[in-house]
Amino acid sequence: MSTTSTYDKATHRIQSNLETLIRQYFIDESTNTLLPIRSYTELSSDAKRLYKPLTKGALARLAGVRPNVITEICHLQRGTLNIYHLSSIAEALKIKNINDIIELR
Repeated sequence: MSTTSTYDKATHRIQSNLETLIRQYFIDESTNTLLPIRSYTELSSDAKRLYKPLTKGALARLAGVRPNVITEICHLQRGTLNIYHLSSIAEALKIKNINDIIELR
């Protein structure tokens, strides 16, 4: 008899891409402007000083969710995924496809 719960089985089929996605952006915290890494590399060194790597906390502020929500999604520690949280994160990162954040294998 298997002791693996339905939650454990489902979690093994879900992959979070959020942490990888966060590393692909820089943020100007004074204006909350996101900049993809490709555009960041093209900036002058003076302009680069305005931007810092995006953090989970900064993304939480942009998306209007609690910071622990971002961490729990990154590490798949949530029992349920709230569509409001996912849509807020997608909107903050200007993502049209939810599979960029979470994918089902």
